[in-house]
Parts: sequence; C-alpha cells; structure tokens
Amino acid sequence: MYDEFHFIEDGKVADNFPLSLLLESFSHAQREGLRYYLVLSGLPPLFPNLVKAKTYAERMFSVKSIGNLSKEASNKAIELPLKNSNTTFTDGLIYTMVEETKGYPYFLQFYPYFLIQNIPKKKKGSKEFNGMYSLLLKELDESFFFGRFDRASDGEQKILFEMAKLVPEIKFSELRKRAKIEKNYLNQILISLIEKGLIYRVGRGKYKFILPLFEKYLLRKG
Repeated sequence: MYDEFHFIEDGKVADNFPLSLLLESFSHAQREGLRYYLVLSGLPPLFPNLVKAKTYAERMFSVKSIGNLSKEASNKAIELPLKNSNTTFTDGLIYTMVEETKGYPYFLQFYPYFLIQNIPKKKKGSKEFNGMYSLLLKELDESFFFGRFDRASDGEQKILFEMAKLVPEIKFSELRKRAKIEKNYLNQILISLIEKGLIYRVGRGKYKFILPLFEKYLLRKG
C-alpha cells in the first residue's frame, strides 16, 4: 500500500517515468499469474496521473472516493479517544470542532490534541476553545499550511490569494478578470500549482484547492 501517491507523476524529472514503470511491472506480474494487490491512496490528482501514464490504468483499478468524515463519524472520532481519559469536551465544543474541521481527518486529530495540550482544565468547552482559537490557528498555519503554501513562487502565491476569494467555485474566466494577466500565463501558473499539489481541476475551466480550509488560511494571510 502506498499513501500520498498523488505526488508521484511521470515526467516530473526528465526521462523519469515511475508510474509507467510501476504499472507495466504490475501488469507483467498479473500476466504471470502472480496474485498481488496494489493499493494506492492520495488526493484527487492521483487517478488522472495514472491514466495519463497508461491509458489502460482505469481497467486495472477499482476507484473508491473516501472524502471527509461525516458529521456522525467526526463526532465519534473526537469522543471515542476520550472515553478512558480524564478529559471531557462539552457537546457544544464537539459541535464547533466538527463544523470547523469539515470532517478532515488531520484537523479532527489536531484540534482536540491542541486543546488537551494547552488547556489544563479537565472539562473543556466553547469558552476555553474561543480563548485559545487564535493560538490554534497560528499553530495550524505554521505547522500545516505554510509549508505547502511556500512551495508556490511569488507570482503563484498572488494567484492563490485571488483564488481564495472565489471559493467555492473557482472559474478560470473569473480568476483571469481578478488577476488581470494574460491567458496563457495564467494557464502556466495553474498547471504549476497542480504539479505542486495545491489545486486540481474539477471540470473545464474550474478548479478547487486540494487542502480543506486552505482558502481560509489564504484569506487570513492575505
């Protein structure tokens, strides 16, 4: 099993085709009657990268879209680890964290962890959360978002700021109006942002951020 596999792509380095090599090797193993399962997980660009490497890739895999956790599952993800501990969260605090994190697994881990580490009271509620909220966001920005944002060049970062203002639907035509740059140049920037794992294409002339809540980070930073 391979995780974060959306970062693997043919042609990123000259004369380097890791996906084509992997798929061809696995196809050969299947033809030889060897019984292996190949499990790849990652963000939305993963499957398009596979198909681009080998046109028959869609016949080799069963695609499962997992997405973020439901509200019910998010509640359990917060509540169950606390069952055998001295820490409790009020229902109001759990509701707030579920709404804030949008069911993204990493954030569902980070928010409770940060509160437990920084609030000595055993019972924590919305009052304590609100008091720590600015520090929580600062820690999240520095430890999670900044490293990803910093992959982009200065020009690409300017486009990211403009994209954040267009969420939830980022259209090329609207972005070009806001950015006021030439069409081909904007296309080049968007391709680069896709390659850096920051955005992905969801349709003709439409894009989304790969990371949940990334637009809020950009709006805070911008």
